[in-house]
Amino acid sequence: MNPAVQRKVLSVLLVISLLVVLYWSCERSVKAQQRATDSAIALTECEKLAEQIKEIQSQPTRANEEEMLTQELAKRIETASKKAGLPLSRLVRITPSRAARLGDSVYMRKPTRIDLRAVGLPELVVFLHALSNGPNAFIVHSLRLSPPHEADQTELWNAEITLTYLVYSPQQGKSSGGTT
Repeated sequence: MNPAVQRKVLSVLLVISLLVVLYWSCERSVKAQQRATDSAIALTECEKLAEQIKEIQSQPTRANEEEMLTQELAKRIETASKKAGLPLSRLVRITPSRAARLGDSVYMRKPTRIDLRAVGLPELVVFLHALSNGPNAFIVHSLRLSPPHEADQTELWNAEITLTYLVYSPQQGKSSGGTT
């Protein structure tokens, strides 16, 4: 092969090689830009989540460290009853139930059922408000109203209430590597 043809072939090969390298570097640059954009979006989301976590951590905890004793529970309900002007005779039943774990969390939900008979709606609202405010407040989980059996008591209602509160209770025997 003559030297002039060799130079042309080498020049064409060199140009093709340079074009391949240019294409490859452009492709890598585009991919790097996409990764940088994705990382910036992820960083923004992480910063928002971190702010939410800080906000939640600054809020007061509404979980008890341990379950309330039956006497303490009854006393809180009786205090709310007095505040609402409900005679204790209207408080038919207080039935605490077994606490149940909330998913895989460190919290347990402790329900208590309260049955009231022949109460007015204003008194019931004051009663529930007294129980659901303050430190270690109850959550009104369910409320069922029904008319009393006496036909002449049109302003009064029977109420079946389920209150809950959270108890901090880490699971025993769990570690980050699984169960022990």
